[in-house]
Amino acid sequence: MDVSYELVGYSDEIRDAYLKLLPEQEQAIGRGKLEWKLRDGPAGTGAVAVATAGGEIIGVNAFMPSRFRIGERIGRAYQSMDTIVTPAARGKGVFGRLINCFYDEAEADLLYGFPNANSSPGFFGKLGWAHFGPVPMLFRPLRSGYFLRRVSRFLPDLPIPMLARGAGDYERALGFDERATGAWRRFSEGMGCAVERDAEFLNWRLRDHPSERYDILQAEDGSFVAHTLSDKHGGRIGYVMEAIGGADTLPGLIAAALRELQAARADAALAWCLPGSPNYSAYRKAGFYPLPERLRPIVINFGARAIAAPAATVENASGWYVSYLDSDTV
Repeated sequence: MDVSYELVGYSDEIRDAYLKLLPEQEQAIGRGKLEWKLRDGPAGTGAVAVATAGGEIIGVNAFMPSRFRIGERIGRAYQSMDTIVTPAARGKGVFGRLINCFYDEAEADLLYGFPNANSSPGFFGKLGWAHFGPVPMLFRPLRSGYFLRRVSRFLPDLPIPMLARGAGDYERALGFDERATGAWRRFSEGMGCAVERDAEFLNWRLRDHPSERYDILQAEDGSFVAHTLSDKHGGRIGYVMEAIGGADTLPGLIAAALRELQAARADAALAWCLPGSPNYSAYRKAGFYPLPERLRPIVINFGARAIAAPAATVENASGWYVSYLDSDTV
């Protein structure tokens, strides 16, 4: 099979290729999710590695750009997502060549992502990614029935008491301003690697999402918690998308978000947070615990590869900051 590879910007042709290669995403694409990820973000147009054979696109790998904190400076990173290869071309090395096409042609400091169980061996093998392990998932049970009905459907479904006191002084926000940027700058001091979560990014990610809706609780100093609720994994799951702010404010804001989710009959809440992150203790005070791998609903790994950025910074897992804002599925 004679296959050519090139790295291009997002276009209508790429959109059409997505619809052909991934017809199950037609609804999300129709709502504008591809344009939101690859054209309308604060870091500009995304890149797409394209494999073509016989005049037909047989594979694509999309790369979403971001303004990225790398030590003391702001650089440019890409998140690898949506690797798609036609069945006839699988097992012929197309996947690896798509990623290598990005390495060869993109101007980037680093590439990172959250490979699933199928693609992880490729990323963490020949493609040279540092493997940071499974995503740092935390959970907080909110109703007893989600766990007890796995034992017997006759056991009670009751709210689990909330021990942390909710914040008393906050407002429901519709968007973000310079207060949120200031909260992020204070929060992110000393971080090694993270998407720059200023007001522009937060408005794009949380306010302007084409299909998801998020509730935002914000304190006067700009500290905030964003959450949402979805029917997934056999229950009603609350997602704490982000929690940024001071150690005195965040536990109460997280607790307030959990009370809202519990009032909406969420069975459990999930969050992503590394043990060394500034908000880890706030999550723990609000009743979150690390979710054991054997209990996780899906397998998602976490890793990165340095391109122009220093490898020592990129490959230091303890210096990274991630949350559900880095996921494109919630």
